[in-house]
Amino acid sequence: MTGSAPPPATFATVIEAASRRREVAIGYRVHAEAYLPPLYGGELNPPKDRVLTLLPEDRIIVLSNE
Repeated sequence: MTGSAPPPATFATVIEAASRRREVAIGYRVHAEAYLPPLYGGELNPPKDRVLTLLPEDRIIVLSNE
């Protein structure tokens, strides 16, 4: 895979992007930290001003009707 990492964004930006898809972003999971207890890479309800640099293998946790 080639290319650079996406630019950093705040969790508030992630919430807005999810909202435009009719989803509710409630957290994220960093793949590289998935083996680390106690959160195993997951973070629920992070501060909206938290700056994130997520990679393609990381995930946003959302609530959706679909």
